[in-house]
Amino acid sequence: MTADARPPAGEETSPAAELEALFPDRDVTVRDPDTGEDVTLTVREFRFLDGLRAQVLARPIVEALAGIAEDPAAIDAPAVADVLGQHAELYLQLIALAIKARDPDWFARLRDVDGDAVSMAMWEVNSGFFMRRVISLLVARKRKAAGSPSGASSTPSSGPGTAADTTTSPDA
Repeated sequence: MTADARPPAGEETSPAAELEALFPDRDVTVRDPDTGEDVTLTVREFRFLDGLRAQVLARPIVEALAGIAEDPAAIDAPAVADVLGQHAELYLQLIALAIKARDPDWFARLRDVDGDAVSMAMWEVNSGFFMRRVISLLVARKRKAAGSPSGASSTPSSGPGTAADTTTSPDA
């Protein structure tokens, strides 16, 4: 690397910081509901395949979040908690998808304080996943309400040979 290719002074990034930006996974320590021992779990940001699976599971949650996002005054932590509570089983499946080491039933048995810690880490790591889908849904709803499926309207052109006097040969 030449001196010209280096980042400006004070803006150098370590390999760990670069990995953090690429994969912002978080460790969270909770008490195992089966053994009573502390266990450290890694909450992973959804990778592409996980995201494809998660978007199917998360659809009702995304729709409910989009519903409260339509009114900026309604967006607060209790409203989001209500959405998650209304879709608790789906949310536990999403958590299990982000934390490969355990199944949804295990998470359901966590103490409240531990479940809250896991949930906070889940949102910290995967909030972008949810926000992108909420915004996409809100944009789609706005376009539909405006009556334009693509966001830009155009008049369809008539295809070739649609006029009555279009002939291709003198014998026609």
